[in-house]
Amino acid sequence: MKLSLCGLAVLLGVSVLWVMSGAQREKPVLGASVSPSLAALEANAAANPDDPGPTVELARAYLDARQSGLAVVLVRSASPAVRADLQVQHVAARAFLEEGLNGAALAAERSVLVACESAPPGESSRCDDVLAASARRRVAILEQMVAFGVSDVRAQPEMSFVAYKSATREARISFE
Repeated sequence: MKLSLCGLAVLLGVSVLWVMSGAQREKPVLGASVSPSLAALEANAAANPDDPGPTVELARAYLDARQSGLAVVLVRSASPAVRADLQVQHVAARAFLEEGLNGAALAAERSVLVACESAPPGESSRCDDVLAASARRRVAILEQMVAFGVSDVRAQPEMSFVAYKSATREARISFE
């Protein structure tokens, strides 16, 4: 009698745990704090696969939502013509940096910088001054990170900060 009562208690406990576990419902990849316009950006990027503009906007939205992996997949799965766009390469470098791929980020930013420096003066639509300055600054920061051995910004925040400060320090000279 005592043994069957103990067995019944164990069976009851296991069945309660089993019922409480329930069926798992699907969960969104992005949290509820994401902008409602993200669906519109995804639809626009899907409708215009050969236009780099929607791809850049969607990748930036993913990065703002802290989903750098989605931005990397978006850029890598884009058509070769879209991947060749300088704005796409620039946003890809940011995604690579946030994913801990500093070498790939440095290579992408260097290609943007080379394309900006070799662009003819009349071709300002491909590389504007803001893009060139941003790429130049990010290349300097990434070079310092690679020199200091930082492989992942999130895993090594102190060394990332030192590399950032080292790359962005300025000296001021005043003549009197």
